[in-house]
Amino acid sequence: MLKSKTFGKRLRDVRIERKWSQTEMAAKLGVTQPMISKWERQRANPRLATVRRLAGVLGVRSYWLAFGDFSRAESSQIRGNL
Repeated sequence: MLKSKTFGKRLRDVRIERKWSQTEMAAKLGVTQPMISKWERQRANPRLATVRRLAGVLGVRSYWLAFGDFSRAESSQIRGNL
């Protein structure tokens, strides 16, 4: 129950839902398109501060983007950490 998908798949799914290319997303974040590709393919992992920025740009919660689905109890326990 901790993860329904990988970080990269969640990132890609939300990016596609927003109808953004990797290049558009990279520009919004101030990173390169190859970095977005590496994150989506699980070849690299962003730092926590970057996950927070990603979540803000994408309009999702950072704990969901980083870790996936949590039960209400689990999500309330980690909310203060992210």
